[in-house]
Amino acid sequence: MSHLCDEPLYGLGIDETLHSLRHYFGTSMYLVSRDRRLVQETMGHNSPLTTAGYATWSPEAAAAAVEAIADTARQAVFPLRTLTDATGTRVGVGR
Repeated sequence: MSHLCDEPLYGLGIDETLHSLRHYFGTSMYLVSRDRRLVQETMGHNSPLTTAGYATWSPEAAAAAVEAIADTARQAVFPLRTLTDATGTRVGVGR
């Protein structure tokens, strides 16, 4: 069935298959929304296991998430404030 749609794509100069365009759409939707359920419903998947293939992992996204968690933790543990030491000297704590 897909080949019936692929020929017109090739005729338009689009060097992709209908299947690859569908996969691109699903992956792009996940990257924008980070919502597997939304992708599952939009793509018409019965099983979340089918949708899991669209949930791509990227090192950049992982690094950004870890940095965001670290920033939150630093603020919780070391909020910006000024303290004084035993001699009365002001000591800054935090970032």
